[in-house]
Amino acid sequence: MKIIKAIWVDAETVGDCNWQDFGEIKEMAKRNPPIMQTVGFVLYESESHISVVDSIGEEDCGHLTKIPKSMIKEMVELV
Repeated sequence: MKIIKAIWVDAETVGDCNWQDFGEIKEMAKRNPPIMQTVGFVLYESESHISVVDSIGEEDCGHLTKIPKSMIKEMVELV
């Protein structure tokens, strides 16, 4: 099974269920989205996205992360 490291631009939501300070939110709106790094076992890959899990066993696995290919800046195959 292929293991990859992906560097990708994450979509971001700022705030919680309360009212937000408009000035603070305007400043947050100007910041670049976060750059994330994910290492995982590839379960599925298509033209649109890649799906990886962080842990894998014979019957169980960790959480699934699906990353749109359009958000990936760099991807390296580790194994």
